[in-house]
Amino acid sequence: MEKRQGNLAVSRHFWVLAHRWVGLSIAGFLIVVGLTGSLLAFLPELNHALTPHLFPAARSAPALGLGELALAAQALMPQAEVKTVYIDTSGSALIGVKPKTDPKTGKPYELGANQLILDSATGRERGRRTVGKEELPTGLDNLMPFIYHLHFGLSLGKTGNVVLGIVALLWTVDCFVAFYLTLPAGRKNRSGRSGRPMATPNGTAGNALLTQEQSRSFWHRWKPAWLVKWTASRYRINFDLHRAGGLWLWTLLLIFAWSSVSFNLHKEVYEPFMRIFFDLPPLEKPAKRSLQPGAVALGWREAQSVAERLMREQAEIHGFSVEEPIALYRQAELGRYHYRVRSSLDVQQKNSITALYFDLYSGQLQHLHLPTTQHSGYTVSAWLKALHEGDVFGLPYRIFVSVAGLAIVMLSVTGVIIWLRKSRARKIHLERGVRSA
Repeated sequence: MEKRQGNLAVSRHFWVLAHRWVGLSIAGFLIVVGLTGSLLAFLPELNHALTPHLFPAARSAPALGLGELALAAQALMPQAEVKTVYIDTSGSALIGVKPKTDPKTGKPYELGANQLILDSATGRERGRRTVGKEELPTGLDNLMPFIYHLHFGLSLGKTGNVVLGIVALLWTVDCFVAFYLTLPAGRKNRSGRSGRPMATPNGTAGNALLTQEQSRSFWHRWKPAWLVKWTASRYRINFDLHRAGGLWLWTLLLIFAWSSVSFNLHKEVYEPFMRIFFDLPPLEKPAKRSLQPGAVALGWREAQSVAERLMREQAEIHGFSVEEPIALYRQAELGRYHYRVRSSLDVQQKNSITALYFDLYSGQLQHLHLPTTQHSGYTVSAWLKALHEGDVFGLPYRIFVSVAGLAIVMLSVTGVIIWLRKSRARKIHLERGVRSA
């Protein structure tokens, strides 16, 4: 039994070292995502506060059709090709564009922007800006898009996504390691030897009493891990904030970490693991293909009509109601359109993900994605996304998510302080050892 206790001590020391070095390696990244995440919980409000000319407080009238908005943008920017149409909750239509090729030079036109913002009710222009995964902010107009991409991919494109995916995976594992380390270490019982039962007239009753005593002892010894001793030294307060803060927010931290794996390492890690427990079809994308010779792609107005018809048919088949259209994306390189709506099956209150894909030329349905009821893996993923983005349970939960983002910063900073303090103590101990020798 003493050998077992020794093995447990060695094992615990190993996990302490693992938690220390994993925490140090990801602390800087968590500070960035914590700060940006606390802001993104209030993205609509910040958009309005910083750029009211682009994002008014609320939608004032019903929106035009997605196809009509695409054509309005095309008329405003004839040298651009419309790629995406997305209607924001504020009533602004965000139109993604890319330059056409100038027949005189054979080079793309200089547009000066890749996003056109229209009033969704009238089609009138509200502004233009340049946004993207690797675009730095040039003013308030594209500050929040930069913060968004900084949060989800360090504003470094695919490289940033991979880096944050690895960070999220390490964070997920470390959540369990950190929880284990808060548990009280084993200790000797009153007999003086680890694991040896107390002698009693009735062995069975004695064992039961010992079990009850050990249970009470466990909860009594674990209780300090949940508390902050505010009257203690600054180091002890720092340590308690790190330990207790992690315990109280443990479930939400795990949700943040694992959902981040879903966002950044979906196919590589998230899908294979979740498929063990849930019905989660692979997220397969069709191979890129060039425009078919002689084939005529559906125009925006036709695509809107086809999309609405297909969604109505699927709503009747699967028993859900369509509340309003959200987005229409023209993915010519994949030979398809992508249509999104808000439906009765959506978990999220703003960023709805009920969607379907149909052929760019024939309008034939290719794939339907329902956030709930279709596949258990879709349902779990939808909830993870909603909880991560603070897009469920209204304003109280959004406030909670924003505060949790700041708590992640606090946990990262206090963890680094603990390491610095212990590192300094070890250095002093070694120097004293050298002097005494």
